[in-house]
Amino acid sequence: MRRLKPLHAKLTRDLWRIKGQALAIMLVIGIGVALQVMMTGLVASLTQTRDAYYERHQFAQVFAPVSRAPEHIARQLHDIPGVATVQTRISGMALIDIPTRDIPVSARILSLPTQELRHLNEIRLTTGRRPDSGKSAEIVLLDSFAVAHDIVPGDEIEVTLNGARRTFDVVGTAQSPEFIYYAAPGEMIPDDARFGVIWIGRPALAAALDLEGAFNEALMTLLRGAVSMQCWTMWIGCLSHMARQELMDWRIIHRIGFCRRKSLALKSQLRMCRPSLCWWRRFCCIL
Repeated sequence: MRRLKPLHAKLTRDLWRIKGQALAIMLVIGIGVALQVMMTGLVASLTQTRDAYYERHQFAQVFAPVSRAPEHIARQLHDIPGVATVQTRISGMALIDIPTRDIPVSARILSLPTQELRHLNEIRLTTGRRPDSGKSAEIVLLDSFAVAHDIVPGDEIEVTLNGARRTFDVVGTAQSPEFIYYAAPGEMIPDDARFGVIWIGRPALAAALDLEGAFNEALMTLLRGAVSMQCWTMWIGCLSHMARQELMDWRIIHRIGFCRRKSLALKSQLRMCRPSLCWWRRFCCIL
């Protein structure tokens, strides 16, 4: 039998003396490695689930709110390299009168495309049906908001929109990938009872907000491998011409976000606009 070297023999004796401590150290290391492997798998699983959910419901990658823009601008946005899909919509804020509450509840109201084809940020009906494009008084409510106030399809609610009080028929409730975690403007913690979302046919909302033939928000998706920074630079160049003419007020928001060095490059692009316009300052503040 081969004899151990003196140093190896001493190491073996020392480990045997502190066998309890050595076992504890090995257990701690083993638990740490197991937790690391488990959390890595959990994060990967959640990421894949999130991406699959967004892809299934065609969640937009770029949100571009604007005060008002003519509909033909959408064709110019679609011609930008790297842009896969462009869809325009109308959005606004409204107040919902709830009989059980003393003050109205704020809500965001969004337009639905008139065609029945799939669209970006597609809603998933939980009850009822979609609004009829020919009926301006039909709406769909966010499912969590409807549950919080016991509103079901067939009920009527009173909504103050653009200074006018209107009565709408609730024909369905829905969920949306855009409003998984949402809160009222100025708040950080979501409350289903204090903030809601309304979907309505686009012709009805356009008439209510005086946006016939125009839009105030563009949704976009990017092609695989598209460079976000290059697309952003071209978007700013495409929109700066109308901004110089003070025809609209663009405030671009990217779902992925940008680091500081990228925001500096965008600032240089935005300075092409006239100094009297302050919209680029608001844009730089959100980066």
